[in-house]
Amino acid sequence: MRAVGPDVVDRYQAVPAALGLVTEVPGGEALDPEALLALMRRDKKASGGLTFVLPGPNGIERVDDPPEHALRYAFASVGIGE
Repeated sequence: MRAVGPDVVDRYQAVPAALGLVTEVPGGEALDPEALLALMRRDKKASGGLTFVLPGPNGIERVDDPPEHALRYAFASVGIGE
């Protein structure tokens, strides 16, 4: 999986905040990341693994089965399981 630059990360973080949208999961510290992953894998659209459509170095890209450490990092960045 290739990373996007810090400018892209900053832009994607700044837009919701500028619109006054919540950028952390309320009560997220009480959520169990393992339980959340298990629920995500049970989704009917997740047959064969998890798939995300995310910004990448070449624009919007499909990401199949991201590594669990990346998912845990994403969860922590929005306040889940801290």
